[in-house]
Amino acid sequence: MADAAAPRLGCLIMAAGNASRFGENKLFAAYRGKTLLELALLAVPPQLFARVTVVSQYEPALGLARQYGFEAIRNCEPELGVSRTIQLGTQAMLDCDAILYMVADQP
Repeated sequence: MADAAAPRLGCLIMAAGNASRFGENKLFAAYRGKTLLELALLAVPPQLFARVTVVSQYEPALGLARQYGFEAIRNCEPELGVSRTIQLGTQAMLDCDAILYMVADQP
């Protein structure tokens, strides 16, 4: 009996929020010597995922995602809320069997 192929897993890192209650861009706030975004990127073991995608409205966040070797997608409509970020990321990973959705601004 042949083994079933391992499922293709994707990881969507949501980094497009406005952090309006925080008062500044929370993605770039420092925590334990790194930004919250960098901590989120470091928390993802890329070898476990067929695809890791970061969706953000911020070019510095997209640039950092690319430095980590992750796919970067610009959300040009962040005012539509988190659902737009989820939609953009999910559309980019239709070849995955399952997707882990994670936020980038909580250590």
